[in-house]
Amino acid sequence: PCRGPQVGGWSQVPLLRPPGSFGKLPLAPRPPARPGGLAAPPADLRTRLKEALNALATPVDAMLSIRTDMERGGGNWNLNQSRLREQETRLARALEDVRIAADRFDPPSAPAPRSKLRCATPGCDFRVHPREVMGGFCCHTCFKSRTHGSRCERSKAPPGAEVADRSSEPVPAET
Repeated sequence: PCRGPQVGGWSQVPLLRPPGSFGKLPLAPRPPARPGGLAAPPADLRTRLKEALNALATPVDAMLSIRTDMERGGGNWNLNQSRLREQETRLARALEDVRIAADRFDPPSAPAPRSKLRCATPGCDFRVHPREVMGGFCCHTCFKSRTHGSRCERSKAPPGAEVADRSSEPVPAET
């Protein structure tokens, strides 16, 4: 197991050495990577994520109990409403903690900038329009008919550019 600071992909971990050998300890490689070349997240991040997920149960159980009480007509309606809002706030905080822990556990990848995306229309080699309202296409006309309209900038996508997401359609009022 790797224990110690990570430096340039290697960590200071003692390897088995014959008795009497002196000098600086050799460097050992990091533990095997997950598929995709990413190193496995540290155990403390897994633990934090599990704790954050488990913390969701408390406000959810309390909210269900309060709602059941309200449906049965028990207790003071205003007091129950206040308790319910308090538990909803606790749940929102717990969900935010889960999101933060999940992002640390498996950080989201940043999308490619629009200048490096190719139009989502099959066969079109133009770069997506710089305006986000055009979706993943070079122009609205290309999205509709595979020809190019007056708003198309007709600038070639860089070689090896990632194809934009076809599901992100242009906003019709802006095209």
